[in-house]
Amino acid sequence: KKRKRKQQTDLNAGEAAAMEYHKQIKPNLLLAYTSFQTLWRGSELFQDCPTDEVPVGKPWLDWGPGNCLADLCDLARITENQEPLILSKETSSEETDIFNRLVHVETDHSTVTSMLGGRYLLPARSSFLMSDISRMQPLVQGGTKFNFIVMDPPWENKSVKRAKRYASLSPRQLFQLPIPSLAAPGCLVVTWVTNRCQHMRFVREVLYPHWSVETVAAWHWLKVTRTGELVFPMDSPHKKPYETIILGRFVDQSGGLANSRSPVVPDVPKHKVICSVPCVLHSRKPPLDGHQIPASRLLPGGKSHT
Repeated sequence: KKRKRKQQTDLNAGEAAAMEYHKQIKPNLLLAYTSFQTLWRGSELFQDCPTDEVPVGKPWLDWGPGNCLADLCDLARITENQEPLILSKETSSEETDIFNRLVHVETDHSTVTSMLGGRYLLPARSSFLMSDISRMQPLVQGGTKFNFIVMDPPWENKSVKRAKRYASLSPRQLFQLPIPSLAAPGCLVVTWVTNRCQHMRFVREVLYPHWSVETVAAWHWLKVTRTGELVFPMDSPHKKPYETIILGRFVDQSGGLANSRSPVVPDVPKHKVICSVPCVLHSRKPPLDGHQIPASRLLPGGKSHT
């Protein structure tokens, strides 16, 4: 008779760290979720949804290749840096030369533009750069210093690598982001991170110090369904219903943090929980104002790099 294989119960270092992190943040998440449930039960924010609505995973309209400008960025690697492009009411709607150049939308209202065989909704008074991560000179040369920068890197992980849904960035590539050249003194730098403790430590202990950014807060996005329930059980061993956001302040090397804070950037709470329904499009995060690198969306008055 074959011996029964002994069930493996020991956690590896990464799993143990993840469990300890979950235990630390769980009380605050449950407290926030309880408050959230009290709020939505007394309002009309969440109601029973008809079953004939657009199914999860499908957008309302099939706009543009892959419904996202980011899918076109492979083309940017074969074009040279160019002068900024101004999109206004007088600009041709069939402009295709948009790679490796800053594109400024100088309209007072959102506009629908046809580019590269697709239609795109461009927010009013916004700007964007479509380029490879190693070719961000047009953004730096634009001369704008930002008080608020939001990053949503495509982190490396096994499931993404197996599925081949999108290209990820290695830590070495993230070092290339010219945050010190884009950040105003006291700029608030916000980074979305997966629930892997290895990535969180990398941001806090390696990436932020490399950019002269000091960690000041950790927030969480708690994902709920359209009926107000958690998208996954809180203690699910496979997927958690939350993601982590690490916030830091850029320290101007010519002075200290206390002397470098911009008066237009307020202090932020050390802990905060955002409760919302995830977008049906993959990897879309709740909108945060600021300059987003890499960006999954473009907001009115904002500037992004895709």
